[in-house]
Amino acid sequence: LMSVLGADFKIAFDVNRAHGLVHRLDRDTSGAILWAHSYDGYFAARLQFAARSVRKHYVCLCSGFMQHSKRFFEAPLLETDPSDPATISV
Repeated sequence: LMSVLGADFKIAFDVNRAHGLVHRLDRDTSGAILWAHSYDGYFAARLQFAARSVRKHYVCLCSGFMQHSKRFFEAPLLETDPSDPATISV
């Protein structure tokens, strides 16, 4: 990260600010990483995560034909069985 982005983004060198890495979203599913390229963005994002005000929206990419309309899927991405935490369903 530092060798690729450090020349343009000084936060990439800052070990005290995790090199700009803000959060790993949905660690158990997609594992997307949120990185800030500025100190302002880093602190703003950290504050939003700390305040639990971040809202996530997902897009489903499909192969094949679907009718053109908005579809909503409201369900957890990850579920665990309380009696067996090692059991996971997505």
